[in-house]
Parts: sequence; C-alpha cells; structure tokens
Amino acid sequence: MTPGKVGPAPPPPPPPPPRPPPPHLPF
Repeated sequence: MTPGKVGPAPPPPPPPPPRPPPPHLPF
C-alpha cells in the first residue's frame, strides 16, 4: 500500500464512450 494514502482505493475510471461512426456512408 502506498504510504500516505488512507481509506479504500478510489473507484476505477468509467469506460471510454463508444467511438462515433465513420463520417462516410455507403450510400
């Protein structure tokens, strides 16, 4: 455990948002 830190570990970061669709469309 890292000295100087107390209490429970911080929660994990949220997952990254989904990637947006590509700008070009098939039609």
